[in-house]
Amino acid sequence: MDRCCLAGLCRQRETSHDVVTGRTKTEAKNKLREAQRARDARLPVGRRNYTVRQAVESWLEHGLAGRDRSTVTNRTILARKHLLPALGSRRLTELTADDVDRWLAAESGQLSTDTLAKLLSILRQSIRRAQARDLVQRNVALLCEAPKGTRGRPSKSLSLEQASRLLVAAEGTPMHAYVVVSLLTGARTEELRALTWSHLDLEGDTKAIPPRPASIQLWRSVRAGEETKTKRSRRTLELPALCVDALREHRHHQLAQRIRMGERWVDNDLVFATRYGTELDAAKVRRALRADGGCGWLGGLAVDAPRVAAQFCFAAL
Repeated sequence: MDRCCLAGLCRQRETSHDVVTGRTKTEAKNKLREAQRARDARLPVGRRNYTVRQAVESWLEHGLAGRDRSTVTNRTILARKHLLPALGSRRLTELTADDVDRWLAAESGQLSTDTLAKLLSILRQSIRRAQARDLVQRNVALLCEAPKGTRGRPSKSLSLEQASRLLVAAEGTPMHAYVVVSLLTGARTEELRALTWSHLDLEGDTKAIPPRPASIQLWRSVRAGEETKTKRSRRTLELPALCVDALREHRHHQLAQRIRMGERWVDNDLVFATRYGTELDAAKVRRALRADGGCGWLGGLAVDAPRVAAQFCFAAL
């Protein structure tokens, strides 16, 4: 079948033109319009087939450099489970704000508001990366807002009664100081695992003006780059007397352990460490909380002991 050929002048006074071919005159006209839209957007015609999937995969591969491993895993799972199946095959140049709104509305019946916000952020950042590489002119995701999703999961924090019983039950265990500081300061597990003795002041200065109480400096964590979760998370807190007593006892036991280990001890100045002085990871904390017969000293409490051990962090009183 003969193919139709149309030439469309770019603009008045311009000498260049777009040439497209099609099996019919209508098909050729449609292709010409696409070429003109791409030209007007200053996009190479050959890139009009760039899809949402390609943009998102490119961002997952290159746009998360330096981020914490758990963040990379979370964003990858969200993108491949919820974003790409719905929008992945769409051409990026043809994606509209209405498309994004409809997708978010469909997901809002099964996802929390926070998860919807993360999905929208993934799409926005993926398109922004494509924009920087002249693959699309507009970021339509910036025109959209995350809708309200389902209710979040029930709180897993301990009640005041449960926390009080936990403090009593933890006495005399290797995790006593860890539990006390977690409960009374609200420090995150990644902050406590990176805590050093140099960031603790167990004495304070009552003679200073104003008096300086005992304190804990939560300035670093085990996250990538030793950064806290956010810049505002970097803080110095007054230590309650119960924390000071527990930490002093913990330091005494750690010194005894250091003597027993001798040359095998690795001096990292860590407050909470393995028996060799090395950094605790999340799995080691969970094992310590589960130690001694099932869930150990958690087992006799009126709480979901396996759940507390699995979370390995506690809500502040």
